[in-house]
Amino acid sequence: MTDTLEIYPLLFGEAYPDIQSLVETRECLERLVAENFPASSQGSRIPGLRDQRNVHLPIIQYVARHTGTQPFFLGILGPPGSGKSTIASFWASVLSAGFGLDSVVLSSDDFYLTKSERVRRGYAWRGSPESHDIALFLETMNNIKAGMTPFMIPRFDPKIDDRGAPETIEYHPKICILEGWMIGKLAEMAFGSVKPFFDFLVYLEMSTPGARNARFRREAVIYRQSGGKAGFSPSEMSKFWSESLKPNIDKYVRPYARVSDLILEVGTGHRLRGAKRPSGSPQV
Repeated sequence: MTDTLEIYPLLFGEAYPDIQSLVETRECLERLVAENFPASSQGSRIPGLRDQRNVHLPIIQYVARHTGTQPFFLGILGPPGSGKSTIASFWASVLSAGFGLDSVVLSSDDFYLTKSERVRRGYAWRGSPESHDIALFLETMNNIKAGMTPFMIPRFDPKIDDRGAPETIEYHPKICILEGWMIGKLAEMAFGSVKPFFDFLVYLEMSTPGARNARFRREAVIYRQSGGKAGFSPSEMSKFWSESLKPNIDKYVRPYARVSDLILEVGTGHRLRGAKRPSGSPQV
């Protein structure tokens, strides 16, 4: 696992003169997390303590130091099941508690077309770029960029495979965290390119079998807890994976690793095995 002192140069550059200050701030954040998120040491969905210290807290420090007057757009991209939503929630919580920076967290899933519209267009499954509402994505991002308040954001409910009630945001977010397997493609379709839309883009690198197992486990929980009334059955999930998720991961997810700012290698149990910059990428 990458030592925290090795990830700081990845983030700030080899010549960054203030490493000791960063380490001291990280130690303060560790205490804050221990006091405010005690479940993080009890096997919850919050990233483990080791990964917090080595990777997550340094990234949070980087984002905090680079947040200015305009909203900072932070992307977390990776295959379904790689832990994007867990990481996004943790980063947003620590940015708020540790630095007083309010975030809005959105998933690419939130921008799916309504179920009725997907049916009308003949989409057998959600997941393809075309099954997303690009106009809604563009409008929402522009509202955030413009500092509009209040504004509405969509929310997707996987239990009903459709949009749920929208959420009203009544504050000016300093940071917009976009997580999801399709955020790279959505940004490209809406704005023409991934960069410079994202101020910082993190790619979660996970093996296909690992992603498949994690995604199947998540769907099984939804299906079991609802008594079979929500989510996909095991056979439906197998078809969803083979007909939508797997081909779209290969075509619209993995290629964006090379344009990310940082790659986090996700291993067994969602523990991080390392951090690296894409081959040939400039210092971030």
